[in-house]
Amino acid sequence: MDLLAPPFTTDPFRVAGWLIEPLRLRVSRGDAAHLLEPKVMQVLVVLAHHAGDPVTRDLLMDTVWAGTVVTDDVLTRAVSELRKLFGDDPRRPHLIETIPKIGYRLIAPVEPVPLAATPPPAPALPPPPAAMPRWVWPLAASLGAVLLVALFAWQAVPRQPPAPLLAQPLTTLPGSESGVALSPDGTQFVFAHRVDTTTNLFVRSWAGGPLRQLTDDPGIERGAVWSGDGQEIAFVRRTRTTCAVFVVPALGGPERQVAACNPVGFPGLDWSADGQWFALAERPDSASAAQVFLIDAATGTRTPFTDPPGTLGDAQPRFSPDGQRLAFLRRHGHGAQDLFTKPLSGGVAQPWTDLSLPFAGFDWSADGTYLVFSVNHVGTFRLWASAGRASEPAWLGLSEEAYRPVLARHTDRLVFERWQVESNVYQYALSDSTAPTPLIRSTRMDLYPTFSPDGKRVVFTSNRGGRYELWQADADGANPVPLTQAGFSYAAMPRFSPDGQRLAFVGYPGAQGRIYVLDRPNTAPRALTEAGSDASAPAWSVDGRWLYFGSNRSGTWQLWRQPVGGGAAEPMTTDGGYAAQADGQWLYFTRFRTDGLWRKPLTGGPAEPVLPSLSRTSTHNWVIQDDAILYLERISPNMARLARLDRATRHTTPLRTLDRSPEDFGLALTPDGQHAVLVQIDRAAADLMYAEGVIARLAE
Repeated sequence: MDLLAPPFTTDPFRVAGWLIEPLRLRVSRGDAAHLLEPKVMQVLVVLAHHAGDPVTRDLLMDTVWAGTVVTDDVLTRAVSELRKLFGDDPRRPHLIETIPKIGYRLIAPVEPVPLAATPPPAPALPPPPAAMPRWVWPLAASLGAVLLVALFAWQAVPRQPPAPLLAQPLTTLPGSESGVALSPDGTQFVFAHRVDTTTNLFVRSWAGGPLRQLTDDPGIERGAVWSGDGQEIAFVRRTRTTCAVFVVPALGGPERQVAACNPVGFPGLDWSADGQWFALAERPDSASAAQVFLIDAATGTRTPFTDPPGTLGDAQPRFSPDGQRLAFLRRHGHGAQDLFTKPLSGGVAQPWTDLSLPFAGFDWSADGTYLVFSVNHVGTFRLWASAGRASEPAWLGLSEEAYRPVLARHTDRLVFERWQVESNVYQYALSDSTAPTPLIRSTRMDLYPTFSPDGKRVVFTSNRGGRYELWQADADGANPVPLTQAGFSYAAMPRFSPDGQRLAFVGYPGAQGRIYVLDRPNTAPRALTEAGSDASAPAWSVDGRWLYFGSNRSGTWQLWRQPVGGGAAEPMTTDGGYAAQADGQWLYFTRFRTDGLWRKPLTGGPAEPVLPSLSRTSTHNWVIQDDAILYLERISPNMARLARLDRATRHTTPLRTLDRSPEDFGLALTPDGQHAVLVQIDRAAADLMYAEGVIARLAE
């Protein structure tokens, strides 16, 4: 929807004492002034146009989200944002009334406001420094003036409408540019450039000019950071079996290794401005959650800095500009994360945010007042800022998706990544090596496919509606529709009951995953497991009476089972367990972040190894098939093959080599048993973007 298109007004109006300025995305009353995201403002404008009358959810969705593939939970969240802003109680509304099974109604009167009564626009932004490239990213005409959005400051203080905040391209190379770091004086930047399977580091002057290749190695290099004097650059290089932190002169030259790291995962790295410390976030061993370590740059001595018990670990350490604190991202669970800070002198880590949402990078402002971060708050990853837990996060006003923000230290400049990632679901024939055929495709992320026992439906996880919810389609992938609209930050790993009448899955309503059961379509999911611990990877018993799942409720990841109708959970393992499948006699399972596949009798007894070579990166990519187990075998980081294990003889038969290595988002079989169904990334490309004058707006 374009706010300029009739019959919807772009003129200011008042609702319940609030001044609404659609083109400025601004709402104000007295000393309070806020900016709305474009879609949220559009919802308010449509409701105002029909003030006093019910507006159906279909009309709102078709008007505001025309031409996009989303679920209607994005509308629910937009209305929730409006109610929160206006202090409207949905149980006793004074502004927006919910009409059950129909939509919403604006019950407050709408008063037009003459244009002359609105404040004048703010002066234009000053021109950038002469050394800055003067590229201008042309905005598509269809976006209209509504996307020329201003900065959304969290303080409720009076101000003139801010001038537009525009992002411009910094790099547009083939492949992906990511992991940018600005030199201390802001005159150069280093970034990782990936083309096909090769990743190397490059340096370039902010004023333009040729790229300077800094590394040339078969390994993957990321996490580049500058020394405080700008003379050196540290980075992480990882292969399948090795990982190390290196330092190289910023002008190029011989590298030196300063620390080893765990090749499982990709460690996060930062370097203190005084050059004394490296902060490295990694798993101390393959089975443990990641934590932050401080490494003495002179001696290499490593000291644990954070202890994240009961979580998925800590990541992305960032020293504060004054060198007194370290910020990091704590992962409560899948899709549930928050920012924490801890003094370098010691003490307890304190939460900076209280969101339990998916994050995609963050950085400090130059004065250490704000953390600017990318978070999926209303369906897309956008940039927000917060001055701490007590302050409400403020949207920065950039209309596009943005990841991994980096802020300059001596100029008010922001650099971020603009990613385009697409994963799709493919069918691979088991009897030959014909090219895979797509089963489920979109421009977003489609994961964890599973078929109904009658072979008529396929259910999968997708973020095509904004958040990761469950979707359902015909067995051939046609006619996809949302299956859950519960507002989870992450819903995944669906499994049909043996009779096909129910569906179990793991959902994240907050920081931790719980097992849910969908007893019937179009009903609210029922929580099976209790809050207070993490749960994952549900699997049904053959009679449909029990659900097996992994849980860390005992302090380590073990397998549990619980009656589907309710009742106490019972432990199934004490020596590790995560993702399971049962056949009536045996319980087959993998262990958390550990190579191998095991089994144990359902009646009790010790576990025995079945397939020690199963990679920990294929935790979910295996399935019981009659008297065999079909699984994905990792040959190299970029190559895999499908193989079948005879459960009686333990003999392995390779079936076909894949020209790409699918992701670990579940392996399923088509109803006829002739094809394996796997998830692969089809597109992952990124450019670097920049914007000027960001933090100055927060301080206004």
